[in-house]
Amino acid sequence: MGKQFYEGTSIPPSVSGSYDFSDIGSFNGYVWSHFSAEGGGDAANFTEIDYDVNWSVDIDDLTLTGGSPWFTYSDKNDDFESEADYYFRAGYAMLLNPTLEYRKGMDTMERDYIELKLSEQVGCDEKARFTLYIKLGFTTAPDYYYESKGLVNLSIGTTFDNLTWEG
Repeated sequence: MGKQFYEGTSIPPSVSGSYDFSDIGSFNGYVWSHFSAEGGGDAANFTEIDYDVNWSVDIDDLTLTGGSPWFTYSDKNDDFESEADYYFRAGYAMLLNPTLEYRKGMDTMERDYIELKLSEQVGCDEKARFTLYIKLGFTTAPDYYYESKGLVNLSIGTTFDNLTWEG
């Protein structure tokens, strides 16, 4: 399906933050990274750090988001170039919370990427969110990252958010 950048065990820490401007939306950002859990040798040669900023607006149950991520790789790894793209996302608050995202590469990615995500929160309270999700990703043309067009990504997973700090 897609290009596997790293075959070993990965430690993927991330941190995110946002500032809510009330009726005009919120400014959001995050940093995600990959570090080898195996250490040493070739494993230490692959490090990825991704940055993302976006603006999000809620209109009743509809959430609209536009943003731009920047994917960076360590200088030790000459196989991958840093890459920036932009995206637009629309999500609707209802059963399974459908979200549709359109993504376009600005550098080496020569295709459009479209993702459908379905998710549902379970066992939640006001300070913690546990979410189950499934994502289907489609691309319009083969390129550096994807060898074919059509369905190129299927992800099933969980997330846990602990909202302990309020500013």
